[in-house]
Amino acid sequence: MTVSTGVRSGDIEFTVSDDGPGLDAEDAANLFTPFFRGKSGMLSKTSGAGLGMAIVKSITQAHGGFVSVVETAPGKGLTCRVTLPASGPLLHRRIEPTDATSRQFSRPSLPMGD
Repeated sequence: MTVSTGVRSGDIEFTVSDDGPGLDAEDAANLFTPFFRGKSGMLSKTSGAGLGMAIVKSITQAHGGFVSVVETAPGKGLTCRVTLPASGPLLHRRIEPTDATSRQFSRPSLPMGD
């Protein structure tokens, strides 16, 4: 797996490539559909519910970005790109924790040694 990052036209880009089985055009068009598993996933013993890329799309969109398939073909792996705005209202909004989330996610301070 290869991950690369960059900035283009005021956006932050993450490109992720793997050397997996790749997808044909029909499967690539459905990659971000919840519960979709491509033909290679259905025929192999690979486990999964088909939610991973749908979750990536949802999180990316929630942050004002988008995700796309850059390149794929059967036997050639998959390359996807996540593009996020480098600035904008979502990046400047501060979310204050509620009492419940503060207690739920707080961690004790650890003493720093020399």
